[in-house]
Amino acid sequence: MIRASVGWQCPECVKRSARTAPVTRYRFNAPGSAGNLVQRAPVTMLLIAINVVVFIVSKGGSNVFTSKWGEVPSLVQSGQTYRLFTSPWVHVSIVHIGLNMLSLYVVGQPVEAAIGKVRYLLLYLGAAMGGSVAFFLVAPTNVDGAGASGAIFGVFGALFVVARKRGLHTGGIVGLIAINLIYGFVVPGIGWQAHIGGLVAGTGIAAGFLLAERWRGTPARVVETATCVAAAVLMYGLMQFPPR
Repeated sequence: MIRASVGWQCPECVKRSARTAPVTRYRFNAPGSAGNLVQRAPVTMLLIAINVVVFIVSKGGSNVFTSKWGEVPSLVQSGQTYRLFTSPWVHVSIVHIGLNMLSLYVVGQPVEAAIGKVRYLLLYLGAAMGGSVAFFLVAPTNVDGAGASGAIFGVFGALFVVARKRGLHTGGIVGLIAINLIYGFVVPGIGWQAHIGGLVAGTGIAAGFLLAERWRGTPARVVETATCVAAAVLMYGLMQFPPR
């Protein structure tokens, strides 16, 4: 007989209960294994690597590099629209890129695992563009904007959507988002406009992707494609308004 929390059970009963009990089992990878980390979250690690390489090429976020590739709303309006796409990859200091990449490392992995590599990459890029568009519309016209924080806030939003969809507690996630948003308002020199734009874009795209899980095959692909197209059309439409 085997002692249980209440009374005793026979060995056969314990084995039978173990086979049918709704227990979630976790398999942890070996700590410190870079190979396992890349296998678990290849897109997240690729995005981090790209940002780090760009930072190294920019000689630590030099003013010349930032001035050429960062986002300045007045220059975007004058025709340099490429800055909308390049600015999310530019960082101005080691602290700037360090905090952003640490945040991406922490929240990117569970989101990538939850929605898949391709959808996660599309969400990240869409949130990055959402941040750029919001910065263009709301930020002062002659202020430089740079950094991946808009995209990362989009991943924060996606994590919230995923947790809600899975029936998990979201209080901690909401608190984390709120603290980071408040920090952007309180500390000078932070592009809070991109934070809000990325958060809205990432949350909306994630909601569309998870809505597609109600179907399989072609219908699901249609919903996912419609989500991306709708996000792109909305951002393009917003870009028709002049910056403030």
